[in-house]
Amino acid sequence: MRVHLETCERCSARLGELRKVRSAVGGIGLERMAKEEWSSVMNDVTVRTTRTLGWLLLVGGALVLFGYIGYEVVSSETDAPLFKVGFLAFYLGFAVLFLSVLRQRLIAHKTDKYKDVEI
Repeated sequence: MRVHLETCERCSARLGELRKVRSAVGGIGLERMAKEEWSSVMNDVTVRTTRTLGWLLLVGGALVLFGYIGYEVVSSETDAPLFKVGFLAFYLGFAVLFLSVLRQRLIAHKTDKYKDVEI
């Protein structure tokens, strides 16, 4: 790499520019928020509502999309039967894994001793 940089002016100039950007960005200090301010931002009603709505829309959209694709594959007369069986096995495997993880998370949530810890 050094040999190339010694012979190529364009790459050498680009490396110099990148080093300038790196030093400029490295010198920027981040402001720290007070714990109370951070807590109020994270526990804001709008933030919690939009986060919940976003998750519901994402999961609901995924379920509708997966359901529609599954219906189209199963009801299609042109797909091979082996493909349909494989597709159904994939869907059932995904559903079983999803439900097992969901069950574990619900059980863990009941006994999680850190769920009320504030940041």
